[in-house]
Amino acid sequence: MCLTFLFFIFFLSSSPFYVPYPVCMDPTLEDYLKAESLSMNASIEEKLQKLYDQERDFLQMDENTFLKYREEVLLRIQLSLKGRLTDPKKIELPQKHLVKINEGGPHVVVTCVGFGDRRPKNLLKRIEKELKATGFNGYLYYRIGGYPTPRGMELSYWLTPYAFKIFLMEEAKQLGFDLVLWVDARLIPLKNIAPLFEILDKHHGFFNLADTLNEKKVFILAQKALYDLTQKNYFLNKTTSTPVFGLKMHSKQTENLIDEFYKACESGLPFFSCYPEETVLSTLIAKYFPTTPFLGQYSPLIYSHLFYYSHLSSQDQKIAVSAKKKGWFFFGISNEGVASIDKIVIPNF
Repeated sequence: MCLTFLFFIFFLSSSPFYVPYPVCMDPTLEDYLKAESLSMNASIEEKLQKLYDQERDFLQMDENTFLKYREEVLLRIQLSLKGRLTDPKKIELPQKHLVKINEGGPHVVVTCVGFGDRRPKNLLKRIEKELKATGFNGYLYYRIGGYPTPRGMELSYWLTPYAFKIFLMEEAKQLGFDLVLWVDARLIPLKNIAPLFEILDKHHGFFNLADTLNEKKVFILAQKALYDLTQKNYFLNKTTSTPVFGLKMHSKQTENLIDEFYKACESGLPFFSCYPEETVLSTLIAKYFPTTPFLGQYSPLIYSHLFYYSHLSSQDQKIAVSAKKKGWFFFGISNEGVASIDKIVIPNF
């Protein structure tokens, strides 16, 4: 659908995900609790419903047809709204840790988990263990709960779907790192990832190609908002996959990309898709990294062996061994198997 002919009129003064929280550079537990409390009184569900109604009316669909057509987007947004900054059981405090891996160095892997069973904290210890076992020299920076606030205003955007990835990378930059690689907490390193940082250093970005999203997975209002922000048509761009995603943080390209990512958070509308942060980042990469090749274009071997996800807990151990044997960089444990991550045995071939 050509974006030139879209005539949406939006009446929101700020993002529908916006939480009115003052600038806060180093949040305390009290700050996180206040931000959670404010989010419950920010009429977010009401704002989202108005936008759903606008989208449905534009598509000229009845309610049931719309819910089915946009099901994946709606489920992803609802999943994001279920997030917590603090431990609902009131047992653990939010944490952040910078861990030296072997001899250390200029490279840092960043990741995070929340509280609860969806992404248990044992995943982080397993990543640390396997990074050390593979001979990687660098650092691991991670958070358990809480929220990264490198510029101070991020608690206002904590419900913006998956915006935390870029904020955590920006936080790593403030710790002194230039080459920053985001890795999904379900991905367990199987071999030394130093070659990935060599690519990142050379190209100023580590971009992995994903399957192009179809129109069912991106709201028209998101397409319009992204075009207004970047003058780029999302469906003409390459789609970036972010389970493993890197940026050279001090490059001008990256600085411009991240500044505009914050503008996308101010609007909120660009995140209305099945893969919110990937949709936004893909469009910004098309604008600020127009000549940067994607991984498969210059390193097909790494591209074809970057990560291998399991989808059934009954297959986790088998796939982990197979991925290790075949030279994959990461093994992704299944969603249903994350609680058993400590039982997975990675052999030494």
